[in-house]
Amino acid sequence: MEVRDSDLLPEAGVVEVDASELGEVEEESEPGIGPDTSPRIAAAAAPRVPDHLREWLSGEWPTYALRMDDGVRLYRRRGVGRPLAGRTGLGLACRLFVHEEVPWLEVAAVAGAGGTVEWLESWLVHFELVEDAAVVRALGERFEARLIEVDEAGRVVWDALVEAPLAPNVVRIRQAADRRDARRKGDRGAALAAARAEAGAWLDREGLPVFDAPEPATPAETQRTLVELTPWMTPEAEERLLVERSVPAEALDGYRRRTLAAAVQVGLWLPADLAQRAVQDGLAPNAARLTAQLVEGFYRLCGKRHDLSREAVARNWLYLARDAEQHGLLLEPQRLAWMHALLRSAGLGEGIATATGGPETAKGDMDLLLRWLAVPEGRAAALRELQRGRLAEYTPDLAVALDTLDALDLLDALLELRGNEDLLADLLMAGLDARGRPLRLASAAGLGHLGLRRAIVPLVHLLLRADSADWRFVGSAIASYGATGVRALEPMLADPRGKEDRLAWTLAGFQGAAARRHVQGLTESGEILTAAIARRAGELRGDVEAFRASLEADDGVRDARAFVRLVPRVLGDEEPGEVRRTLVAIRSQGGMDI
Repeated sequence: MEVRDSDLLPEAGVVEVDASELGEVEEESEPGIGPDTSPRIAAAAAPRVPDHLREWLSGEWPTYALRMDDGVRLYRRRGVGRPLAGRTGLGLACRLFVHEEVPWLEVAAVAGAGGTVEWLESWLVHFELVEDAAVVRALGERFEARLIEVDEAGRVVWDALVEAPLAPNVVRIRQAADRRDARRKGDRGAALAAARAEAGAWLDREGLPVFDAPEPATPAETQRTLVELTPWMTPEAEERLLVERSVPAEALDGYRRRTLAAAVQVGLWLPADLAQRAVQDGLAPNAARLTAQLVEGFYRLCGKRHDLSREAVARNWLYLARDAEQHGLLLEPQRLAWMHALLRSAGLGEGIATATGGPETAKGDMDLLLRWLAVPEGRAAALRELQRGRLAEYTPDLAVALDTLDALDLLDALLELRGNEDLLADLLMAGLDARGRPLRLASAAGLGHLGLRRAIVPLVHLLLRADSADWRFVGSAIASYGATGVRALEPMLADPRGKEDRLAWTLAGFQGAAARRHVQGLTESGEILTAAIARRAGELRGDVEAFRASLEADDGVRDARAFVRLVPRVLGDEEPGEVRRTLVAIRSQGGMDI
């Protein structure tokens, strides 16, 4: 059907029509004859089609959009398409739809949210026809409409008011349509049929970021989100999202702002496009100041617990160093020496002509020396420099630095530190909260080896929260405390919180007459759960013995058992050179799988 200039309808008010409207019957009587008392049937008046719907209902279009005094109305014939009534989560979407080179604003009714949006119906609105242009203007100011289903007489059978944060999208769609010559009229019927045939395929969110996701919680999450965000920040990609995919402009802006703010906070490098957006968002006054913020933020991050890989850390420093050089920023020589060493150790030192120094360049800066522990070639020297200072005051920071090391590097570092027993004890206590498995296991096994009494309660708490693969190592460490360990476990038995097997297994591991008598006494406890767990311990002694035997037997497998087996050697009295030769031999065989 061809749309003509004469197809314009004047705006009109709503005419309410009562479906039960009946004509009135007057009673008449002829002269000399009494009133006629026979029953009469009232004839129903023919319902009058509202003026503003008459033209549409006389045609074949299934849907019709119109602006009235109370806002935009999206009409649909009853019985056409997917049901609207009774649907939950009704909403709206929009896009630029081009049919035979003629641009239209497609407005769609949808149900659901996020990645499960279901298309229900579509309306097409022309950009230049007077009646349609009024709809475009209204939606560009407030994207709200009343969905209305009508019968063949134009009577409302169902309606609902719906809205969406898409007014800015309509403005962008209008601008895109202007570039395509929106004055061409086109065939509305054919275009609407084509749009409805697509059934909302353009609403599919597969392959798109989750734009309403919260701010990333960790540096690694932030980096992954940056990778997802980057390809969608070009002007062309952003236009596709807003104009063709109905991603709300405020959702896209919020997603970008949250991600960039998180990245700047921890100092993650930003590509040029994103750096420019960060400046536009007010995160820095200019690109040079932004780079300075990122350098300082990432330096702070490297002194904290984080979830970035060593390679990711080195590569981020590489990109930040290049940007700093480009902007003429001068980095402190001490930090620059550490950064260059870090890049060389990661195989990213190309272009760094000569070594700029080792840990000695830190000149006693404890924070910087702790960061040197991430550089294999400078680790031993950094540990020696650290021990010349007030390292005991930096025990938590030392634990954070060691938490980034792999299993063998960690054992090397502990071997260097074992001469300071007080420092070592505090370090292992802090290591119980390590993010990395090597330091957490080394701390549990090491504290059990040292028999540090103040570590018993923290070990019990670790037993209850440890990963399923590690709790037996923690239980073995607790069992080494004898009767003292039993007393520490006892309060937990009455409220095991689903950890009955762990507690029973640990009780089964206690040796020595006093500890065994205490466990046996618990079988007679008035607390039902305590007694049940203690009795269960007697059934698990065989499993405990088998686990201990696997710890003592060197079967050549370089797993967590082999690692825990090495901890007493590293912390004990064995000659350091012999221990180092063992660690070197393991490295030559491919390291440890932990």
